[in-house]
Amino acid sequence: MFLSEEVHLQGTIIKRSGKANDKRLLGDLVELAKRLRTIDVIECMAMGADNATHGLLLSTACSAQWWIEYECIDGVESPIWAYGIGDEYHTGLGYCIWFLGSQRLQESKYCQRYFLEESKRIINEWQQQGSLWNCISKDNKASIRWLRWLGATFIEGVNLPEGFLLFTLPKKGSE
Repeated sequence: MFLSEEVHLQGTIIKRSGKANDKRLLGDLVELAKRLRTIDVIECMAMGADNATHGLLLSTACSAQWWIEYECIDGVESPIWAYGIGDEYHTGLGYCIWFLGSQRLQESKYCQRYFLEESKRIINEWQQQGSLWNCISKDNKASIRWLRWLGATFIEGVNLPEGFLLFTLPKKGSE
């Protein structure tokens, strides 16, 4: 596993950051792809990816910065989710954000609590830069609940694949 000054210990969750086209964590992204929630794989493929690994690689390639987080149990690190923010501002929408998670997020109450706290903090930081957006499957009920909790609004019928919604989160201070 790659270790650097970018590692932050947070209980049993370890966080590592990457930059666009960062090859250092490629093996971990491939490993995470094997464990992605089925709904995340469906969303990746609906947006043009060939498979889960390709979806993760496309997401990281267009990100100004991205992170991968690991659960550490008995000294063994397992990637549990990755997320990032796009490097390009889209007029009328803002910055594209993404999150792809493993089945572990559904299984572990500890991971769920940590994710909710950390995601709220990160989204608030990103909202200082501008509005945020992405598309989500209508079948991704857990993520829709999470996004509503974060303050997202949802829009249907805007040149999206069948069964998808556009969500937006406003820039902080622009409401």
